[in-house]
Amino acid sequence: MMLRRFHLANRFIASIVAGLVSAPMKSMACTSASTGGSYGDRITIAAIDADAPTTRVLKGWSLLTGRGQDHYFSGCSLTERVAIFSRGEGILRPVSIVPNEGYWYTGYEMTPSSPLLIFRLVTHVGSVPGGGASVPVTNLSSILNPGEVPSAGNVFTSRGAYLEYAVVGRGAAMTSVPDRLAVTFTTTPQDYPGISIPSGLRLAVNVTQPTCRLSQVSFRLPDIAASELSAPGPAANTARFTVGLHCDGDGRSLRLTMKDALNPGNFGTELSPAADSTAQGVLLQLLRDDRPIAMNTSWSTPSIKGDSLLTFASRYFRKPVPLLSGSIGAQAMLTLDYN
Repeated sequence: MMLRRFHLANRFIASIVAGLVSAPMKSMACTSASTGGSYGDRITIAAIDADAPTTRVLKGWSLLTGRGQDHYFSGCSLTERVAIFSRGEGILRPVSIVPNEGYWYTGYEMTPSSPLLIFRLVTHVGSVPGGGASVPVTNLSSILNPGEVPSAGNVFTSRGAYLEYAVVGRGAAMTSVPDRLAVTFTTTPQDYPGISIPSGLRLAVNVTQPTCRLSQVSFRLPDIAASELSAPGPAANTARFTVGLHCDGDGRSLRLTMKDALNPGNFGTELSPAADSTAQGVLLQLLRDDRPIAMNTSWSTPSIKGDSLLTFASRYFRKPVPLLSGSIGAQAMLTLDYN
């Protein structure tokens, strides 16, 4: 009888121990979510970056949360690694693979000529953003972050969860995008889909169009002997000079117009003499491609990003009147228009 009692008592104690051991195995579910909110942004891209490659970051990583808001789930187990799932919907279209900080992302466009957007899903233990684990987004409709592993002795029952976005170039000419809702996200704990955080991105992009500038030039023609101007018409020799052109971008059609700065109504090929000129019977001409330039005429040329040179020439022109030696000066104005 003593043996039986011991055996029964031993079995009874064993069942109690088993019950005590199994109780902590039941995890506490994440029970609630913060309200969430959308993020609105306006960015300006300089003309020099208007055709930036995908490797160039035009706007660094920004939290996709409303102003003054933290996105997090609360009521989670202290020890649980909470996997976070998110799904995005909107007007974005995937167009390329983008490298960034050692990871590969899908680059999404808002329009066929917009900059590209890249995203990552971040989660961390606690409600305040900072640190944690991030996952690059390669498919907006299915984003999974396995979650940050809580440290030993963790005291936080909340899990932060939010999207971040950055703006990169697209490797081709980009244009502005009016303010619009680009994407909305619904983010949930993978094992507790009954709670979720909504977020989104409204974005306006202003791409500064490339500009071009012309340099000012002061040019002196070599002296010429009166004997070389014995007959009316142009002198045989010309002297070349260049005008510097700097453009912030390429691919634009430039329209150049040459004018007589001292006589805007001049449509001829000879420039009006400066007031301090002393020579008589001689004028100056400007040439492009070895042909005299008629004032107030225009021509087109494509823009080239960076610095380039426009080549012209100048020469003396003898009028059919008596020649008097001296100096001759003139001023021309080259104007630049582009669309």
